Amino acid sequence: MSSVVARASFWLLHAVVHVIHVYIPRLHRVLKAIIGEEACDEAKQQIKLLGDESTTRVLFAIESMVGFRYTAPPYNGHISTVLCSLRPSKPIKYTREVVDGADGNPICLDWLLADEKRGPTNGIMIIFPGLASWSQTNYVQHYVWHAHDKGFHCCVFNTRGMGDTPLTQPRLMSAAWTGDVRWVARTALSRKAISSRLGRSAENVWGVGFSLGGVVLAKYLEEEGKSMPKAMLPFDAALIVNSPLDTLASKANMMKPKNAFYQKNLTGGLVRYAIRHIDIVKQLPGISHDGIRKDPLRFLKKVEELI
Repeated sequence: MSSVVARASFWLLHAVVHVIHVYIPRLHRVLKAIIGEEACDEAKQQIKLLGDESTTRVLFAIESMVGFRYTAPPYNGHISTVLCSLRPSKPIKYTREVVDGADGNPICLDWLLADEKRGPTNGIMIIFPGLASWSQTNYVQHYVWHAHDKGFHCCVFNTRGMGDTPLTQPRLMSAAWTGDVRWVARTALSRKAISSRLGRSAENVWGVGFSLGGVVLAKYLEEEGKSMPKAMLPFDAALIVNSPLDTLASKANMMKPKNAFYQKNLTGGLVRYAIRHIDIVKQLPGISHDGIRKDPLRFLKKVEELI
């Protein structure tokens, strides 16, 4: 399917969903208000913010919130997830930097630099994709393009073995393991290394973690925050996007029948990951090389226990 047809098809689908989910309910509410069944008041929601006193006061000062409005389409999480996954792909020609990890496994950092001819850059975003995702996953592509258009240099940290990246050691990805993030933060993505490469852009470095990537990023920041001065941390700010506060509760919720649609997609990505790197995966103790084909879910649970 050509890019033009793909874009047109998605636009049509998006329009239909928007009419059904937004305009028809809105018309229904207006008609009920006209006949007096209910008041047609603007919906107001209270948003709870978590943070220490100083951070909350600086970032969310009361005066800065006056007139704040949410202007994006009011889709629920399911509609947003499905629509985003169906957006036409926007492949990016990254420049890849390969760093040898602490255990020798290559760590692949994919860069897309902002065009400094268009003006000063706004900083650097280090992006950590979610489960079974990498730099060419749909939502990562779109985020990178948007950030790039806003004048940010972008670097995608690819989890070892994801996408077209290599896995040479039997040390697999895990929400509990921050070793690779810590290693690149002290080497290729250290403040000194980034400053020598990108100059003043290194004065504003953001870490952006999606889903599992957000869990890993948050865990890394919590660990490093206890052991080093804030001035030594590689990030000036961090965005944790759509990541669970309780990973065990999130896992239990995802295993419920109502989320079967997502289970297939998530486990499918992990199965492909395991098959692609089966020679390394089977080096884990107690792993059968044919278990992935006989019972994929049981196989993944066994791998999870080991990592």
